[in-house]
Amino acid sequence: MDKELQLSSVVDDADHANGEIVSQQHISQQPQKRKGGLITMPFIIANEALARMASLGLLPNMVSYFMGSYRLHLGKATQILLLSSAASNFTPVVGAFVADSYLGRFLGVGLGSAVSFLGMTLLWLTAMIPAARPPPCSHPTQGCKSATNGQMAMLLSAFGLMSIGNGGLSCSLAFGADQLSL
Repeated sequence: MDKELQLSSVVDDADHANGEIVSQQHISQQPQKRKGGLITMPFIIANEALARMASLGLLPNMVSYFMGSYRLHLGKATQILLLSSAASNFTPVVGAFVADSYLGRFLGVGLGSAVSFLGMTLLWLTAMIPAARPPPCSHPTQGCKSATNGQMAMLLSAFGLMSIGNGGLSCSLAFGADQLSL
């Protein structure tokens, strides 16, 4: 009880010299910011749903893209997708740390969205630009050219950027709970 009194009281030097202890409680009330409530919830849910749909909906189609356009074996294509998925599930831990410590959630989600979009654009460019993938195979019996190191680097960079962007995007789930004042 004596410690509670010491913690809640402020000793004025002038009054202490007179032998008096002035007890004052300093309660600073900051005005509460008004939260978005149910108005902002659809934007938060749509952001996360579209990000998940883009990353998870992409994976099954990528196996046929790797095997057809890049002529990778099933095992190699699956390995690339598994590592990409694992990185996408790990980067939110790093993204949450960076957002909480340095950037803030809004900037973290914004940068995550931009980086993820950059990765999807790079992946789209691998499909649209003929030089970004191996040439088509006209005679399979003669042997087909495999992807060059530059073509594989562009493809893997696209998946790397999408995984890094997912780290910033996954912080947006916590916004949903912040919008409701319960």
